[in-house]
Amino acid sequence: MKLLQIIFIFLSSNLIYAENSISATIRNDKVPLFSKPNFNSIILKYLDNSINYRILHLNENTGNQTIQNGIWINLSEPKGWVFSQYINIELENEQNCSEKFTLPAKFNFGSFDIILLNENVLFLSSFELGSSFNQQIGYWNWNNNSIEGKISFNDSTLVDCLNICYENENISSCKKNCKEETKNEFGKTKVTANLNFLIEFNKKNKTLKFKDIKESNITKKSYLQYLGFEKNKIYKAECLDI
Repeated sequence: MKLLQIIFIFLSSNLIYAENSISATIRNDKVPLFSKPNFNSIILKYLDNSINYRILHLNENTGNQTIQNGIWINLSEPKGWVFSQYINIELENEQNCSEKFTLPAKFNFGSFDIILLNENVLFLSSFELGSSFNQQIGYWNWNNNSIEGKISFNDSTLVDCLNICYENENISSCKKNCKEETKNEFGKTKVTANLNFLIEFNKKNKTLKFKDIKESNITKKSYLQYLGFEKNKIYKAECLDI
């Protein structure tokens, strides 16, 4: 079970809503499509992980509520509901080079992306952080020309090691070695973390700075620093528009 909380603020003069293409990719081989946003509803079919699915809307307006575990997402074709824990959100537009802030939006800060959706939902996405961290979910709110958001997580420190196990297809003995190596490196196999960060807009320039980083249940090397999250480090959204 994952509980997410990262706090950040976007500073911008304009909040503009735009129609952008949001889709979903399936994480696993057998992901159920439900008739209603409820695990007790009828399973209509199992989704193919080789297809990108178009999202109709989210069944969530979080307001000031912390998102726990995930939210329900309504697909347009095939029609039905899927739980966010089993998918990755994809957004076609990137606003690294734009001077205006429109929703939905995706910003890339090198090793990670932040995706903001209209329903006050945000996703922290990263190919650098391993499959377990590939997309974490939280919420954001607009407040006096700024956006405040929150994510927290309780997660495993075994992710990167286990990914190597699956790639080598030597899972049984590798899992045991992973547990021992991870305890020697971090002290624990589970981490609870909270991050506070600030994103500032200056025309096309967008920078992110972690204002505060906290982690518990780690007794040796910092797991968040291992992932590349460093306090007071400036992360710049690189503009690729030449």
